[in-house]
Amino acid sequence: MKFFKMHGLGNDFVIFDARKEHMKLKQNTIKYISNRETGVGCDQIAIINPPKSKDTDCFMLIYNADGSEVGACGNVTRCVASLLIKDLNKDKVSIETIEDILICTKSDNDNITVDMGIPRTKWNEIPLSKEVDTLNLNISKDNVNNPIAVNVGNPHCVFIVENIDDINIEKLGSYFENHELFPKRTNVEFIKIIDKSTIRMKVWERGTGITKACGTGACASFVAANRKGLVDDKAKIILDGGELEISINNETGHIFMTGSATYVFKGDIELL
Repeated sequence: MKFFKMHGLGNDFVIFDARKEHMKLKQNTIKYISNRETGVGCDQIAIINPPKSKDTDCFMLIYNADGSEVGACGNVTRCVASLLIKDLNKDKVSIETIEDILICTKSDNDNITVDMGIPRTKWNEIPLSKEVDTLNLNISKDNVNNPIAVNVGNPHCVFIVENIDDINIEKLGSYFENHELFPKRTNVEFIKIIDKSTIRMKVWERGTGITKACGTGACASFVAANRKGLVDDKAKIILDGGELEISINNETGHIFMTGSATYVFKGDIELL
């Protein structure tokens, strides 16, 4: 199968275009492709399938490096949108996932803006294992505590910290990803509020580990900080791999994410 290697701020993907040739990946095949020593190497894999719903351009499946399926990934959505915009000669495309339909628009400087929809903030929408205040989860470990829970197509647990460079991302990320409060596991973000329009973020992605960027994580971090009144309705999220701009439309409640989508190379791989 032919594939594209792309990345969004260093969060990298192997993307298969299966609109004309059906494909289904087994878990061990996903792990093989994702492996950086014996495969192509990536954080996640996306498959572009023919559209299922009217007025959409494709149906996208997304898999973590461990083979688990996820409902959303902001960075890979921008990458797939970039491919479709060029292939279909459009300025706007509609991408359906198992969670939602995402409208993606070509922006300036070849950036892509994605309407990420309305974030979910109720405990059963995250989902959490019991009813609690999602703005103040009563869980902690070492020097982090009381995170905010948000669902942006997938679950997120956002910690607001003072000294972000002192956080042991691998230890704490793995611990909270598998915390009993999250029956479907969770992505884990650690953020520092720089000012009312700037957030610094580090991330541990569910099923993948530490990544340079996470689009849904940036959206979740913005929502968490905005709900706390710590940032305005538009903010720059600074990640290890670069910057994203996140904003909210207060009339509709929709979150918008703008950032780059970088093509790296294309190739062929024999699937197991």
